[in-house]
Amino acid sequence: MITPLVNAAGGGGTSGLGFHVRGQLVDLGAFVSAVLYFVIFVAVVYFAIVVPYRHYQARRGVTVFGEPAATRSCPHCLSDGIPVAASKCRYCGSSLDTAAAAATDGHEEDRLAATARMS
Repeated sequence: MITPLVNAAGGGGTSGLGFHVRGQLVDLGAFVSAVLYFVIFVAVVYFAIVVPYRHYQARRGVTVFGEPAATRSCPHCLSDGIPVAASKCRYCGSSLDTAAAAATDGHEEDRLAATARMS
């Protein structure tokens, strides 16, 4: 459907948007058609899959394709990925100090790495 339109834009004839080099046809119309088909395909996938998925996840309260929530590590088992507001570790079940949680801002790994480099 797009290819005849692209070839008509080239002035018609047997070559369309192409030209001949040493007897061989270099068909630019086919390249332009392939690019247009790709852009249309990507737009359909985006609006048919990505946009509804984002809307669905937003209704559930989950951020999609955004910054992850701040986390901290457990001082007892040293596991990572515990939400800052958590009162118990999900891995070992030990109670977490909420005052220490307020003091941490999710960058404990950076601090530990800097301390390890200094020693």
